Amino acid sequence: MDINYTKSGKVFNQHQYWTKQPLEAIDYFILKYSKEGDLVLDPFCGTGMTGVSGMRLNRNVILSDISKICQHISKGYTCVYDIDETEFNNGLKKVTKDIEEYYVTQCPICENSGKILFSIIEEVYSDEFGITLKQGESLFRKIKQDEPIKTPRGKNIVFDGFELIQLAYKCECSSTKLYKKPDREDLIKYNTKNFVENVLPNDNFFGKEPVRNYKKGIKKVKDLYSNRNLTVLSHLKSRIDLIDNKQIKTLFEFAFTSILFNCSLMSRYRKYENTSIKMGTFYIPPVIKDNNVLKSFSAKVNSIRKSNIELYAKPQLGTVNILGQSASNLKNIATSSIDFIYTDPPYGDILSYSELNLVWESWLSDLSDNTNEMIISKEVGKTENHYFELFEKFLDEASRVLKKDKVLTIIFHHPKIDYWKRLQLILLNSNFTPIIEELPTRLVSGNKTSSQHVTKKNTQTFLAFSFINKKQNQFKVPEIIEEDKLIEIKEKLSSLKMNGSHYQYDVLINKLLPNYLIKSEYMNLII
Repeated sequence: MDINYTKSGKVFNQHQYWTKQPLEAIDYFILKYSKEGDLVLDPFCGTGMTGVSGMRLNRNVILSDISKICQHISKGYTCVYDIDETEFNNGLKKVTKDIEEYYVTQCPICENSGKILFSIIEEVYSDEFGITLKQGESLFRKIKQDEPIKTPRGKNIVFDGFELIQLAYKCECSSTKLYKKPDREDLIKYNTKNFVENVLPNDNFFGKEPVRNYKKGIKKVKDLYSNRNLTVLSHLKSRIDLIDNKQIKTLFEFAFTSILFNCSLMSRYRKYENTSIKMGTFYIPPVIKDNNVLKSFSAKVNSIRKSNIELYAKPQLGTVNILGQSASNLKNIATSSIDFIYTDPPYGDILSYSELNLVWESWLSDLSDNTNEMIISKEVGKTENHYFELFEKFLDEASRVLKKDKVLTIIFHHPKIDYWKRLQLILLNSNFTPIIEELPTRLVSGNKTSSQHVTKKNTQTFLAFSFINKKQNQFKVPEIIEEDKLIEIKEKLSSLKMNGSHYQYDVLINKLLPNYLIKSEYMNLII
């Protein structure tokens, strides 16, 4: 069975994250394995989508994650914003007042003031002879006309910085978007350094992914922004910190963190001028769309509030409690108190969440303790053994807190069968027995997630496996597949050849995990 979804929509778009569970899938499993009033747990809660689903379906939900930003995003998603309209509008005006001037430009057509929508920035290099390599306005024109562009490449070129080459703005003299070459006043505003120093994200990047930008001088979180956007973000953050109304503050903080990547130097300028970053990386494009922070923030605040009202319109909602505990030590959750567990643990070495999450956490001045982060990353000393040891502890804790004969649903995927092999060994030593399904239950995305971009997968699928908590070890599989069964599996996979190798792989894993000891050589069954 395939559960199809897209990474878009009012709920999905409220806040970025590297992986996000679709409500369609969570709703399906919560309805299947729990009833109204039940207590549901997600110990790797991520963005808190299990909480969103559970609240709407009148379940009470415990969300937990050691990541500070995951706790923050989960809080933003599961807060029901009951805010007076006047108080909301006054709060928005208060935090944006006076700093709009940073995005004002003089229209060369009518000489009146226009509002900058975004700036277009080019990376500038010099060659081994000291000759500056830049294209300026012609680069912008080529992109608008969908012509191929060439960017400086080679071992001997040196990065010289970023240069403002064009402004997109709105003016009352025109009903359409206008463009202009920056004048002297524009360059002064672009290069401003009027920061609120005490809120700047001064933490150093770490790990593998940020290294790509060190040669560009981007070594701290604050380096990821143009001076203008860093100035405006710092003023905005300092004002949000002073808000007394708890709901407005939660909403504004949620909207603030939601724009931090799209208002960075990671935002790509492309022909259609939509805003996007290369998810799961710190990739900085050769041509940058430097978005207006206040425009982005105001739009996000309003869209989140509107979506929240629609999302929680039901008269009877469940509750959500957010914890900051490791899935390997759920000490604040009572034994045999949970009715259903739905979770999406990290997929081994696919993404290093803590490296990527640093941007948000540095702005919030609330860094995670990543000692027990369940990932594989040699750069930060987290081995395969570290990952699977924590996975084993998670299953022990899951069995402890989950009632007997209740269900744990795990969403997982990895392109290497050896990861499934090790996962199966841990499951074989656990108190869980699998619910066997003839065909895989797959979460199928219409567009790629961060983990799928990283692994270069052509399909966008994740596998769902459900297990019954027996409170004792009962799960056994034969070490060898009998010849007739092996032929049967091979014939089944062969019949699915037209569905593609990725689907064959999913069917193979679905067949092996609950029934037979997984061996690397079984990959040869896929023809």
